[in-house]
Amino acid sequence: MIVASLVGAVCAPRAGLRSVLGGTAARTGDHRLWLESAALGLLVGAAVWALDALWLPWLGDGGRALAQAQQSASPGQRLALGMLYGGMTEEILARWGLMSLLLWGLSRCLGPGRVRWAAWGSIVLSALAFGCAHLPALALQVDMDAMLVARTLLLNGLGGVLYGWLFWRHHLEAAMASHALSHVALVACQLGFG
Repeated sequence: MIVASLVGAVCAPRAGLRSVLGGTAARTGDHRLWLESAALGLLVGAAVWALDALWLPWLGDGGRALAQAQQSASPGQRLALGMLYGGMTEEILARWGLMSLLLWGLSRCLGPGRVRWAAWGSIVLSALAFGCAHLPALALQVDMDAMLVARTLLLNGLGGVLYGWLFWRHHLEAAMASHALSHVALVACQLGFG
């Protein structure tokens, strides 16, 4: 995490990415931005839950084992871990560190006229890496197969693209807030709908 923090501190400003705490984004009371970040986070959390609920029955024994493993921690533990580790640590690693480096590098390679291409390339690549980073934890819980890997990459990539877009368009803290609140929706859906 120290390396990602340092990489982000160097690359993010050079890539035009911002952070309130990093001093490169204005400290404003823009309530619309926070409401947008919150709403998008809640929406993606509910979407991830719904897609997972649809997908798990098709995964056979692996899906059943994964569903049991997901319920091994209490809702409070899942919520705290998701909000703190997901909302903060994963955003520092995947967005502040990796996405900043990718955007800076792609911007230099593609040139100034291709900033949008570089931005979307860095968003998608960092979202894919974010999904891949969840595979070792999955492997500790269940015997992996191609469908479980695809599920993990898709569901985490969905959130990763949203959080990357928020980081690019606004700032890191918007991505962090959205990521944290996606875990609120995910746990709420698990409690409310099983």
